[in-house]
Amino acid sequence: MKNPPLQQGHDGPRAPPLRPYQADTLQRMKSYEGNAALCVIATGLGKTRIFAEYIRCDVLENDHHILILSHREELVIQPLEYLKGLPCGIEQGTTHAHGEPIISASVQSLVGRLDKYNPYSIDTIIIDEAHHSAAPTYRKIFEYFKNAVRFGFTATAIRGDGVGLDVAFDDILCEYNTLYGIEHGYLSPIEACQVNLKYDLGTVQYREDTGDYDAADIARVMSGTAAGIAEAYTSNARGQTIIFAPSIEEGKNMTALLNSQHGASTAAFIDGTTQNRGRLLEAYRLGLIKVLVCYAVLTEGVDLPMTETVLLARPVATTNVGLYAQMVGRGLRLHPGKSACKIIDCVGISRMPICTAATLIGEEPLAPKPKKEQVEKLPEETEPIKVLTGADIPDTWIQNQKEVDVMALGEGVTTHDVAWITLKDGGYIPVSYTH
Repeated sequence: MKNPPLQQGHDGPRAPPLRPYQADTLQRMKSYEGNAALCVIATGLGKTRIFAEYIRCDVLENDHHILILSHREELVIQPLEYLKGLPCGIEQGTTHAHGEPIISASVQSLVGRLDKYNPYSIDTIIIDEAHHSAAPTYRKIFEYFKNAVRFGFTATAIRGDGVGLDVAFDDILCEYNTLYGIEHGYLSPIEACQVNLKYDLGTVQYREDTGDYDAADIARVMSGTAAGIAEAYTSNARGQTIIFAPSIEEGKNMTALLNSQHGASTAAFIDGTTQNRGRLLEAYRLGLIKVLVCYAVLTEGVDLPMTETVLLARPVATTNVGLYAQMVGRGLRLHPGKSACKIIDCVGISRMPICTAATLIGEEPLAPKPKKEQVEKLPEETEPIKVLTGADIPDTWIQNQKEVDVMALGEGVTTHDVAWITLKDGGYIPVSYTH
């Protein structure tokens, strides 16, 4: 039996036309003849719009049944805003779907309810934040609906634990990264500065299973840094700000400091146990809260384009590039009155290999190895820069050409091992805190 007539349209009456890369991805999906393909779309480039448009076409033109898989409550609900007019069901918690042609489900709920579904009832599976797809719960669902074509969407096709996504996907259909978005005006330009908190990761354990530093060790090493982080915000931030804290304790401490220094409703703390998270996010969107201090949340699937500053106070190992890109991505969306996203990096100055702003261009940053006394001499804030002509630049400064050229595009990337930035007019900008 055919499904009831469905409302035509594209994401509502005033939806803008698809951008060129969105249209390209949509066409690639329509013409795909394989079993499982991954679409790598940087945070802020509108991956939900792309797969929502595909779902409309697949349901309306092919009479297919679609399953959207997500791993968190916010992501289960989010696609439905793009699918108004189409019958959609939800499989999450106490909410159950009832045979709708489009079902948005949480992985955790669906994996325990598979027996209510005919394994041949789903034609297409869309996986949001698809870098999670290597997990056993996802793979169980894929195996159950083994005849369904799968399309995964992620900003970062890299897992910290080193497990390859080839266990879930056969092909990479397209890749549009952060640099592409900035170059073409779809993402906000980046300004970056570094603040030295003088912490030491030397005793922090690296965990092979997560591909990152041990969370408990990070909390121990960065205990007592709340005041420095609060000062970094006060001295450098502008506009709505998200702070990624190194621990729950430091997050709560810096929230209290910011509220005491800037007013009682300046900042709010959010972690995985926060009951009123939705209300706090809405208050932030409305400007009633200026700063969101978060721990282990807000790295994925939250649309907060009004964010002008992202303050990083949680060290991320270079093997976990995906997490770093997700955090910074909270500030990359365009918004009226927003000229750039400012990254305040409070953890990039380290003798250990740490992600920095250079990570966003798809390069593994070089592991800085300054001596201890050199670390201690680094300034608390980025010093003003001076524009020099080509004739003024020592030959010894010219190094790491690829990263420098990228920075010249306007990202404002700062690294330890790049001492200058080339300008279009042939001049150079030295990065004064490098050594």
